Amino acid sequence: MSSSAAVRLGRIAPQDTALFICDVQERFRSVISGFPAVVDTSRRMARAAQALQLPIIVTEQYPKALGNTVPELAEILPQGTPIVAKTDFSMCVPDVVTELEKLSDVKNILLTGIEAHVCVFQTALDLLGKEERVNFICCVNHFSISIFIQHCRKRVCRTHLGGWSIFPTIY
Repeated sequence: MSSSAAVRLGRIAPQDTALFICDVQERFRSVISGFPAVVDTSRRMARAAQALQLPIIVTEQYPKALGNTVPELAEILPQGTPIVAKTDFSMCVPDVVTELEKLSDVKNILLTGIEAHVCVFQTALDLLGKEERVNFICCVNHFSISIFIQHCRKRVCRTHLGGWSIFPTIY
């Protein structure tokens, strides 16, 4: 495969990849369909990131009201993993952007977490706007993933942005 094809396909390599985990918080446990699967996917991705020595950035949406990252995920995060509070839908708030800027070699983002059709989607758009390549690791219900894919296709076609791929694990 030529190197230009690899770029278009979003090939990932440990030296230029980071994992973003979006809003896997306690309050969502009782309201997100399939929440255990989301936690399981996030835990597996965090463990894989650790094994590959990928940086991890975690966000929490308004933790005062929605709680912190669920314990079963928080307990396996490497010491020093940035956990950033936010009130925007996107993970690309100033503190996360600052963390990403420290990782100057990172051009690929593995993105997983809660609400694929809202927070994960908005994060993807913001990252694509920064010319990052985004790879989604989604564990969502059929309704949420279909909305997410529709939004991605419309946005990518309208703005001519490429460099994204989706790896869904749908229950």
